[in-house]
Amino acid sequence: MVKTITVLFLLCALCASQQSSAFDDAAILKKAHLDRSKEVPILYLRGTPYEMGYQQGKLLAEEVENVIDGFLRFLNRELTKRIKIPLISRPIINIILDVAYWRTSPFIPEDYKEEMRGLAEGSGVSLRNIQRIHIISELFYIRCSSFAAFGEATRGGRLYHTRVFDWIVGSGIEENPIIIIYEPEGKHPFVSIGYAGYIGVLSGMNIEGISVAQIGAKTVDKTLRGVPMPFLLRKVLEESDNLEEATKIVRDAPRTVGHNYVFADAKAAEAIVLETTANLFAVFRDNDPKEKEVVYAIPLPNIVFRADAAMDPEVRDRQICDKGDPKKPGLELPYGSGSYEYRYKGQARLLKEYYGRIDEAVAKKIVREVAMPKSNLKMVIYSFPEFWVALLEKGLPVAERKFRNYNLKKLLPIKQENEK
Repeated sequence: MVKTITVLFLLCALCASQQSSAFDDAAILKKAHLDRSKEVPILYLRGTPYEMGYQQGKLLAEEVENVIDGFLRFLNRELTKRIKIPLISRPIINIILDVAYWRTSPFIPEDYKEEMRGLAEGSGVSLRNIQRIHIISELFYIRCSSFAAFGEATRGGRLYHTRVFDWIVGSGIEENPIIIIYEPEGKHPFVSIGYAGYIGVLSGMNIEGISVAQIGAKTVDKTLRGVPMPFLLRKVLEESDNLEEATKIVRDAPRTVGHNYVFADAKAAEAIVLETTANLFAVFRDNDPKEKEVVYAIPLPNIVFRADAAMDPEVRDRQICDKGDPKKPGLELPYGSGSYEYRYKGQARLLKEYYGRIDEAVAKKIVREVAMPKSNLKMVIYSFPEFWVALLEKGLPVAERKFRNYNLKKLLPIKQENEK
């Protein structure tokens, strides 16, 4: 009996030793770096998917917990206001999010699942809660806007691409912004302008000059049997060298809910709009002849832009946003809707007014004017290799928010302070 116990003890010790040697915490963290010297922390991640998740979890453990726990508590409070039964709100929220994640899970790339696992193990936050946070974008409508201008529309022909992110204010994510510089193994390095605890992309640009923006476009043609939007945007940044490749990724992917995308390629000085639902897909370029047949469209040369309303008749016919009604025959014009009048026509008016003179200052003026005053979380301007970011600041109106300037080329490669 004693011999048996001794053998078991030695086997356990051997297993523990093998696990310790196989998982080198210090070596994994050496690949990463967190710069807290700036107003917005900059996190540098490098390695395998698991390693990058683990690095973020370890280096931002407190912020990751704050974002994830805060968002789930926020959803609990909002549901409690509606059903008036506090004790069952959280279980209901968890069930809704768990079912949604379960349905999308077969379509989420394994790399991202591994990164979420690493994030959980590095931060100590439960993997289930991390998965719940990463499905919220597919359940809650994101109201945004975007334009890309280039060629004759801009000063000197330089491409400017914007991303106005209007979403949920009050969940707590706005208190933990982070700029993440990713160097994934075998894929393109890129920047993600997001929030702690989140591995999907909401705004970003890669080293090839591809930048991305998204606008929620509510539709009846939807499913959860597809790739969640933030993972799709990340895939575009990791794998695209040009707009054709970016288009193919979105077109060929199993999609979920309605989104309009504005993608830009700074090196080629061109941009496109993709209008999508679960089953429909349409591509538009600047001054597109297809838009000239749409009475509410405002096509412009060397400029693409969008709010919620689709210009493709089939996509528009399935939309609920912007006063769309799929139950009625024919297309409902978006006239009078807040999205169309404020964000779409607002962009059009300013883009025409400053046509030929659009530069960094004009881009800032436009995004400040079309951002939703009560729900804007951030404004981003891409002009490769530079990008500018303005975040929600308490008590400060959109028009007075400060833009911070960054240069992706100067941020890469990762500054390895620990390896010097």
